[in-house]
Amino acid sequence: MAYTVYGRVLLECDRADEALEQLTKAVGVRMEPAPSYRGTRKAFYFAAARLTLGKYYLEQGKLPDAVANFELARAYAVPADVEYGDYHAALYEAYAKKRLWARALEFRQPTDEELDALDGQDLVLLARVCEGEKDWALAERVAERLIAHDVVEGRYLLGRVELAGEQYGEAAADLEQAASGGRVHAAFFLGLALEHKGEPEQAVHAYARMPSGDLYRPFALARAATLLQNEGSETTAAPARDEFLSQLDSEIAALRQTKQPVPQDVYHRLTLVAFTASPLYFESGARFPICILWRDKKPSTDAEPIASLLVSDGGNSITLRRNAETVLQLEWVENRVNWQSISLAATDVGEAPGWIDTARDWFGLRPDYAAQIEHEAQNYYLSINRMTWFYSVPVPVRHGISYLVAGRLKGPQNKAGLHWQALDDEEHVLAENTVYGDMPGAWDRSASYFRSQLDWDFARVELCVAPQAGPVAFDDVMLVEVTEPDIK
Repeated sequence: MAYTVYGRVLLECDRADEALEQLTKAVGVRMEPAPSYRGTRKAFYFAAARLTLGKYYLEQGKLPDAVANFELARAYAVPADVEYGDYHAALYEAYAKKRLWARALEFRQPTDEELDALDGQDLVLLARVCEGEKDWALAERVAERLIAHDVVEGRYLLGRVELAGEQYGEAAADLEQAASGGRVHAAFFLGLALEHKGEPEQAVHAYARMPSGDLYRPFALARAATLLQNEGSETTAAPARDEFLSQLDSEIAALRQTKQPVPQDVYHRLTLVAFTASPLYFESGARFPICILWRDKKPSTDAEPIASLLVSDGGNSITLRRNAETVLQLEWVENRVNWQSISLAATDVGEAPGWIDTARDWFGLRPDYAAQIEHEAQNYYLSINRMTWFYSVPVPVRHGISYLVAGRLKGPQNKAGLHWQALDDEEHVLAENTVYGDMPGAWDRSASYFRSQLDWDFARVELCVAPQAGPVAFDDVMLVEVTEPDIK
């Protein structure tokens, strides 16, 4: 803190070089030997100094340096806290310029003039952030402007706003336009709107329009089958209902074929079998939907063939029990590690805020020649060409909550992997696990999950590269908190 205060005073006196020297000391690592159990030190993340550095670099027009310091400040502090109120304007400006809207909205909302200045792509990103956070007031403002740029996306967002506001007739009209335009997920929410409107037959037709592979399709099929069971006669509804259930089983079977995560807590009732995520929303950096397949190891003996389909919060949390052992869940989750900074980067930037390459100089903010940001088909990913230790900043975890670590890997078989570590408050490594990709030369999704224990305070993700592996690639890396289904 002494280095930080002195550095701030020097900045006020326009002695920038001397100020940076003091602030660098504030975030430096002491030179005494590091304990063998510790891979990082809190001094490196010191929020007060990091925020000061970030604001200074923003004023100097060095946006990557500003965002990097702001991301490191998040590791051990919540910048939105009133203690750091003087930095809110700088934090919003830096994240907004970087198009990291989920981060920017933590500090304030855009004005009407700022919304008017955004292009269609930024409005789409902002729209998905609003939907994930269920910020329907801002979503309505965004939808009004988005319709002028992208009618399908704008009508979908407006329909979601109207559905949340129980304006079912208006929601159905806008969601119908979005579904007809091919907007993913739209037909599911159209079905919900029609159900609330009292038109179950039309709702069944809407649910039937859900394309195969859509995260919401299994739940739409189950909902359609339930409506047919409740509303139709036995002679006309039974064949259609059986067809919906057959398609539901096909969707679950397809999900079961995906890469299986490695369970850490084998004694728990629910076992995570497989999952899939929505790439459309993942890129926004905000909450995004994932579909999880669970196996109930202690199934209820009186479980119904379909059992209850629970829809809450406008469709942001859904649980379906297909049979005694199979439980399907859709949940909107937040990625706790900052991967959006890579997905939105350019190849010549060479930065990865929120990630630390410890191989180069113990706490290097930027990857050296060992790591490059590359792209294919307009998708950016991180490529690493030698053994290194590439860590995310520590993320606070809650006791008793499950976490899913996942990502896409490409490289030689068993040479690239995702590694997670659980840390206590002093950053002792208490537990860890690695899952490797096993499809050489092709993108392979790998995942692991764990349940936070009583003495766990933080978790971090490491991108692993084996010796002499050659170039390996990482994409869509996530650490998300999963709320397990509440089943009887």
